[in-house]
Amino acid sequence: MAFNSDERRWVRALWEPALNIETIKQNIAVGNFSSGEASLIVVDSPYGAAKRLVHMKGLTLASDVALPSEPVGIVPFVVDNGVAPCVAVAIQSSLLVYRNMRPYYRYNIPFSEGEDLPPGEAYLWEQAVVKEAIDAEKLNQNLTEIRLSNGILKMSFQSQFFLTSTPQIQAMILAEAIETYKNLGKRPTLNNVTITCLTTMKKDASVDEVDVLVIGTDLGKIYFVDGQTYQLLEKIQLPPDFTPYKLITAGEFMEDSEFHLFVICRGREEVLLLTKSSNNGIHVKKEIYLKSFVVTAVVTKMKHIVFGTRDQRLLWYNLKGKKQKELQLTDRIIDMEVFYHDARNYSGILIAFPQKVEIHLEPSYMCLDTLKIFEESHIQSISWIKYGKYGREPEVLLVGFGLPVDKCSDNSGMAIYMFRRTATLEAVGIVGPPVPKRKLQIPKRTKVFVENAEREINNAKHMHASYQRDMFLLRLKITKEYHNLSLQSHGAVPMSSEAEAFDISLDINGFGPSFLINIKLRANAEMPEKPTKRYFVFKYDHSLYHFDYTIIPVPDILHQNNEITFANNVKCLNPEKDLRGDVKVYLINALKRPPVWQTSFEMPLSEKPQ
Repeated sequence: MAFNSDERRWVRALWEPALNIETIKQNIAVGNFSSGEASLIVVDSPYGAAKRLVHMKGLTLASDVALPSEPVGIVPFVVDNGVAPCVAVAIQSSLLVYRNMRPYYRYNIPFSEGEDLPPGEAYLWEQAVVKEAIDAEKLNQNLTEIRLSNGILKMSFQSQFFLTSTPQIQAMILAEAIETYKNLGKRPTLNNVTITCLTTMKKDASVDEVDVLVIGTDLGKIYFVDGQTYQLLEKIQLPPDFTPYKLITAGEFMEDSEFHLFVICRGREEVLLLTKSSNNGIHVKKEIYLKSFVVTAVVTKMKHIVFGTRDQRLLWYNLKGKKQKELQLTDRIIDMEVFYHDARNYSGILIAFPQKVEIHLEPSYMCLDTLKIFEESHIQSISWIKYGKYGREPEVLLVGFGLPVDKCSDNSGMAIYMFRRTATLEAVGIVGPPVPKRKLQIPKRTKVFVENAEREINNAKHMHASYQRDMFLLRLKITKEYHNLSLQSHGAVPMSSEAEAFDISLDINGFGPSFLINIKLRANAEMPEKPTKRYFVFKYDHSLYHFDYTIIPVPDILHQNNEITFANNVKCLNPEKDLRGDVKVYLINALKRPPVWQTSFEMPLSEKPQ
């Protein structure tokens, strides 16, 4: 099949290669904000300059307002019927709400020190600031013990900054805190919550109903906040080591209705499916393993969610998490949007590639149209797309793209394309000669074939019993080997018969060029009270990566079932080359010559710096 490309389906309305606005897909919102026509609100994030919230009509700047820092995303949401929607800007642990491009409300994510902070951290700051019972050196020692027990990522931002500073700066930080809070009789407010993503969903089935804000944080929590009263409706904790970075909703937040929430997590190839029912409330229903990282995802009108992965695949799942279809593409997926054309009842998806945009219609998802933005050899590349109502036109495609720095003072541009109301998308057959008829060449039965067939017929029960016996023996052997391996090091490779009983796990976080390697160490048995020197040693290609620490010492005395986290920052030196290197990690005991434990892994492909 092929698509009919005789008629012109897209009309380019506007083209601005030097828009002088640097933004990403998460910081773009389209809606009827003030003038009765759909307009565009984006976050301008120039490197090293102040951030702005910009309101645009067409490609013309209408108004702007300064932002305190870099946001992670913005979403428009309805607060009341007949009222222009507001815009929620997620910055650190707060939502800044703007109405008519003016600051309207600030919502802070609920935080509980007893629940979200390691035990004892708040007490140490109170002893140091309010009572002045400990100095900066003692505070650093006590906070370091908490870091070794719980990990620095679970501690407050104040403690993280304090621990990563020099002793002179630590003394200055404590003196400044005492001077600020001593007269108030309280310690600094500790917080370690950062918003990572947000989206909206309707509170009721009505189109003009109030929206519910769905917020994800780096602590693995999902918050559901009423967009009208800013009251916390629900809160759910994700499984450990799952940090959301994109949320996809389907359904309405009603007491007697069911909705689906797909959570795409940072550095994970699994997607969590959360559902709400009258019996169980909001809970994790399923983990969908996609075998690759997700680039983007959309929910179509036919109640399917489509994932675009980094290995150039499209995956269709129904809202219950069952796989429906898979399509392997030949080009890198940049972005996706839901496509619709009400005049002819078309529905499908728009897929953005580096130089073109394709339309795949439901239910066959065949590519019926291709909109070329640039030639294949061109250096420009698409960054994001948005499809929907814009201005007075109901079906408009916004395309953001990047320009080379040496060709223009700004490296971002935008184009506006309109889909013709009279356009049709019809597949036509490829005309050609009929397929010639060929007789199949079936080989004749040989003597060996006949003898084997008779033997299988006469001894079918005996052969089946032998097969079942061998299969069960193989399963038993695999189970025993897996049990022995899990008791030693949970998948790591012990290097000697005297391997110590450690449970060691390793995680890699980040998209590049900067990564974070976390190693969790736990003793499964009683360790000797005699101090023993142990070290984690990293072996890697120094031309590809830079590690903050090549050797990390382990505490001399380890206690049973006490988990310790070690962190090591990694920087990719040449992300533009798209190279991946192998890293080996050894656990060395000073009293033993061979390593106690080792593992090797391949570093993920680093993203290029923006």
